[in-house]
Amino acid sequence: MRREKRRGKNEENQETGGWLLTYADMITLVLTFFILLYTMSTLDIIKFSQVVASVKGSLGVIDGGRTLDTENQNDLGQLESEIWQLLKELEDEEEAIKQAVTNLEMLLEAENIQDAVSILVDERGINIRFLDHILFDLGSAELKSEARPLLDKIYSILIELNNEIRVEGYTCDLPIRTGQFPSNWELSTRRATTVVRYLEGKGLAGEVLSAVGYGEYRPLVPNTSELNRRQNRRVDIVILRGKIRFE
Repeated sequence: MRREKRRGKNEENQETGGWLLTYADMITLVLTFFILLYTMSTLDIIKFSQVVASVKGSLGVIDGGRTLDTENQNDLGQLESEIWQLLKELEDEEEAIKQAVTNLEMLLEAENIQDAVSILVDERGINIRFLDHILFDLGSAELKSEARPLLDKIYSILIELNNEIRVEGYTCDLPIRTGQFPSNWELSTRRATTVVRYLEGKGLAGEVLSAVGYGEYRPLVPNTSELNRRQNRRVDIVILRGKIRFE
């Protein structure tokens, strides 16, 4: 009787062993996926947890330790293929972003304008930050003639990417009240749309472009001196990550 019980347990383990191997493979794959995401960008822990919960839900993993239902087990192969495809797209996009950053840094060095234009890389993508005097005169939204050749060179880099482009306008806290610009809202927004229209005129598709103005309400530094105000008066061209973004 004891021998028969041992054989029964072994048979039961053999029956569940294949399922456990499949489940282990899935967990390893998902873990690899999130390790890659973490190495690519700095993720907010709350947002990261939300993504984990979302993926767990789509896989059929629920709270309390219960796991995949029969239908999701059958779809596991397709899910694995989709995840690998996504990983490949993420890898390709990251390489394109790295190349764009290199090209932009070389451009700024050649133009000798590193003090007025900076390149920042964060979870959103690439941020090309212009102090406003590079593109516009004080209180104006008309693009300076000497800014056009620079934007042309930046356009030649942007056109090589498939990412969405967001142009953001910012001002300092100095009030403006003119017939054209009743407040800094209008000035910051008009500057952003001016850059968008110029890039679209060069050849960027309108559907990948967007413009937003923040007025004086998102300063980089306190508006306590003219030097600080110069830093806050800026225009950002943001190359957004295309596949997975956390905003």
